[in-house]
Amino acid sequence: MEKIRILHTNDLHSHFESFPKIERFLHQAQEDKTVDQVFTFDAGDFMDRSHPLSEATKGQANIELMNWFNYDAITIGNNEGISNSHAVLEKLFDHANFPVVLANLRQKDNSMPDWCIPYKIFTTKQKTRIAVIGLTAAYPMTYGPNG
Repeated sequence: MEKIRILHTNDLHSHFESFPKIERFLHQAQEDKTVDQVFTFDAGDFMDRSHPLSEATKGQANIELMNWFNYDAITIGNNEGISNSHAVLEKLFDHANFPVVLANLRQKDNSMPDWCIPYKIFTTKQKTRIAVIGLTAAYPMTYGPNG
């Protein structure tokens, strides 16, 4: 029987002081030979614009550090969607080494933003298919005016 491990992070909120410890834990778990395959995801709220480094880099410092975590995919939380302008969100993932999976956020014309996909299907080494759908909290009163 195939043994799959799913790791996830969420609500990191720009706590950069914790990133080295999280990275060590994830890398150790990702290299565990007692499982057949490991998938690593982030469920959102990885950044908090109240942190000066996130604010100064418009989240690019967060993305650079998250690239070290070897994510297979992430989604955004309300923090990324609400605290960033449409223009910042459009560029936030330009240098990400992982896909952003997000099924319930649309542009004003109802199209998907260019920086995300609604779902991703992963195929394990033993050919098991796993569909991943990313969703964020819906805040139409905030997302709407933000574009």
